[in-house]
Amino acid sequence: MDARLLATKVRIPPAPHDLIARQQLIAALELGISTHRLTVVSAPAGYGKTTLLADWARSSSQRVAWVALSALENAPDRFLRYFLRAWEAVDPAIGESPPAILLGAMMPDFDAVLAGFVNAAGETPDPLVFVLDDYHLIDDSTIQSALAFLIAHFP
Repeated sequence: MDARLLATKVRIPPAPHDLIARQQLIAALELGISTHRLTVVSAPAGYGKTTLLADWARSSSQRVAWVALSALENAPDRFLRYFLRAWEAVDPAIGESPPAILLGAMMPDFDAVLAGFVNAAGETPDPLVFVLDDYHLIDDSTIQSALAFLIAHFP
């Protein structure tokens, strides 16, 4: 793993000791995620979005790559490195793939990295869900465009 990245940001958060199970919401997420390219969970701060998504991720039949974002990830190369690291936590083979090699460069070619991500996703036999927790903190237009490209082209 890249020493500049925090391993805790790509782990599904543990369940709190006082977790209130929200089975209807978890069931709705499981259904929606399996039938849509993008699912947005939106509610005011403190309403339990992260807790709900983590609870869903721990019980889901899907493979889940988790990234806990902060304003520090507004740099495209940092964002994509965390995206890759989250994927690698679920599928270690991606760490040796073309996008991983390209992201190892000082100034990666982002178009090539994005194409590499799409191509790697096409070779993955099992579906993968990315949770981008606190994505509302990301306002960089390059990241917004990159994510729109990935959503449009991922299998």
